[in-house]
Amino acid sequence: ATSSRLRRRWTRCGMELHHVVDPRTGLPSTTANVAATVVASEAWWAEIRATEALLTRDPVPWARDVELLVVDELGRVGATPLFEEVLACSQP
Repeated sequence: ATSSRLRRRWTRCGMELHHVVDPRTGLPSTTANVAATVVASEAWWAEIRATEALLTRDPVPWARDVELLVVDELGRVGATPLFEEVLACSQP
């Protein structure tokens, strides 16, 4: 599952908003994470964890039960070991 805040965006009162809402605040998430892909044993769990990664400032350490790839606003990538291996193999 992949979740992103790069689509489903709008502007209200001069503020750019998106659809990934932090349940603690009721407002769009404010972390630097813009996209997350998760591989899990079940799709519903992957979807939950991908959205959670957009709400968590440093999501890689908690991703013990899933594989996670997360990209932030600056294009930096965080990944669990399986995704790190795939990324390393794709480099020239």
